[in-house]
Amino acid sequence: MISLVTLAVLAAPTTGLVLSTEVGKPGTVVASQHLDSLEQELITAKFAVRRLEAADCKGDRDCLLANARKASVPALIAVSIAWGKKQTTLDLEGLRVSDGATVAQLTFTLAARLGDAERVKVKSFLEQLSEAVSDAPTKGVTLTPPPVIDVPPLAVATRSRVPEIATGAGAIATGVAAAVLLGVAGGTNGQLNATPDPSPLTHAQAQELANQANGQYTASLALGLSAAALAAVTVVLFLRE
Repeated sequence: MISLVTLAVLAAPTTGLVLSTEVGKPGTVVASQHLDSLEQELITAKFAVRRLEAADCKGDRDCLLANARKASVPALIAVSIAWGKKQTTLDLEGLRVSDGATVAQLTFTLAARLGDAERVKVKSFLEQLSEAVSDAPTKGVTLTPPPVIDVPPLAVATRSRVPEIATGAGAIATGVAAAVLLGVAGGTNGQLNATPDPSPLTHAQAQELANQANGQYTASLALGLSAAALAAVTVVLFLRE
């Protein structure tokens, strides 16, 4: 299970880091070096950091917050440094920029740079700051749910079967015509073959009957091929998506 502290660090807000006040005479470690060390601790804790300049504020809280709002950071760490002869005192104030509330506070002394003990304290301070800023309630904001848009179900278009029906009917009609012509051609050919010998028909009459039969057979064949082609087209149309 992920602890609340871990979640707060993972969701750490962008934080401004600013030197608020400086009292006394710096020693071997200057103020910027202390800020560099604190910035590194923020980065280690997965914070996004923005160093802010606030020399004109001279420690004024409202001025510091105004600069933080201009920088669009939700959290601010104001660092005050008091220099001593043997040790330096650092005061860290964690501010929630939205309402200006102090949500974390840490004061510690050190002889030179941050040590392990100070890093543990700073880590706890950052976790407290992250939790307070992440859990900040939204004031004066009414959340309006997005409008619900009713989307009618898509109508599934039914493809027309008119082409298949037309080609199928054409295939049947052509096939019937082919069969009729085939029967007529057979009758004509039978009439020619049934003529007794000697034939009462003249050569010209016999030739005419033969030509009729051949023409009827040819027409019947053509109609039969057309019927077969129409039937094939009908099958293809029925099988297509």
